[in-house]
Amino acid sequence: MNKLVIVGLACVLAGGMISCGGKKGDKEADSAAALDSIVSMVETVNEVDSAKQAQTQEQDQGLIVTSVREIYNMRPPESFTPDFQQVIDEVNKKDAGEIGFFDYDILTLSQDPGNLKDVEILDLIGNDTAKVKVTGESYGDKGYVVILTKLTDGVYLVDDVEGFDGKSLKDAAKSYLNGN
Repeated sequence: MNKLVIVGLACVLAGGMISCGGKKGDKEADSAAALDSIVSMVETVNEVDSAKQAQTQEQDQGLIVTSVREIYNMRPPESFTPDFQQVIDEVNKKDAGEIGFFDYDILTLSQDPGNLKDVEILDLIGNDTAKVKVTGESYGDKGYVVILTKLTDGVYLVDDVEGFDGKSLKDAAKSYLNGN
């Protein structure tokens, strides 16, 4: 929106420069000068806009990494998006405390706890979602899990986990709940 206002203002000013030009023969020169001014203003606006986007993306990536590290290291109760948490709760209710669908740690896809070694952003999806590879180590064995995070109330929460087969764990859990 700001870009449109600036470009519109540049056009109005340029139009004023052209219509207020002095001699008849100078109008072409005035038009060329006005066009050069508009192009210069638009290029400046684009450079500022690109710099702001790069800064925002860098801040978002920092927030993603920080959020994922906190989830893996501290295991706060609010580690999952409300949608994914609802699916987890329904599965746990169906299993009624018995070993059932989730017979492992959802965040490590393992029976054993692990130590977080690395967080790598694989893909940014839209303005609020990121696919993240989390590498850990447990009893000398290294492994990784791929999670989908979603920006929720200012932090990135786990919205899905790729299962052992590379497919959505949330979708598999929903299928389990539906008896499939």
